[in-house]
Amino acid sequence: MSKFPNKTSGELRRYFNQFDLAQLKKLNSSYIPHFEALERQIENCEEEVKALNERLNLLTRQKHMHEQTRSEVERHEAIFQSNLRSVLEISSRTDRYLGRQAAGDSPMNLYEYELFAINSNLADATLRKKKLEETLADLSTKKQAAVSEVKILNDVIEEKEHYLAPRNFVRPPERI
Repeated sequence: MSKFPNKTSGELRRYFNQFDLAQLKKLNSSYIPHFEALERQIENCEEEVKALNERLNLLTRQKHMHEQTRSEVERHEAIFQSNLRSVLEISSRTDRYLGRQAAGDSPMNLYEYELFAINSNLADATLRKKKLEETLADLSTKKQAAVSEVKILNDVIEEKEHYLAPRNFVRPPERI
C-alpha cells in the first residue's frame, strides 16, 4: 500500500524535494515496517490459498467417492421402497406408524443430502479462494505502488547526497 496514493510520480518527486536529506532518510526507513506488514499479509493469504487448495482437492475426491456409491444407494433404495410399501399396507395406524419409524430415512434422500453438503462446502471453499486471490492481487498492486514510491524517494535521496557531497576541486596552478 502506498503512503501517497493520490500523487503522480512527478508530484511525489516535487514533494520529496521539499525535505532535507535527514528527513528523506527517516521517511525511507519508515517504509520498512510498511513492507514487512504487506509481506505478512501476502504470506498469510498465500498460506490460506494453499490450505484451501488442499481442502478443495479433498472435497473433490470426497465427492467423486460419494458419487461412485450411487448404484449401491439405488439398490438400497429399491429395498427400502419395497419395505415401505409393505409397512404402508398394514391396516393398524399404530403399527403402520411404528413400522414407518422403524424403516428410517430413504437411502437416496441421505445420499442426496450428503452430496448437497459436499457441493455446498466446495462452493464455499471456491468462493473463499476467489476472494483471497482478489485480496492477493490487491496487496500485490499496493506493494508495487509502494516500491515505486521508494524508488522515487531513493532517487531524490541519491540526488541530494550527490549535490551535498564535498567536492574535491583541483585548482589550476597559478601563473607566475
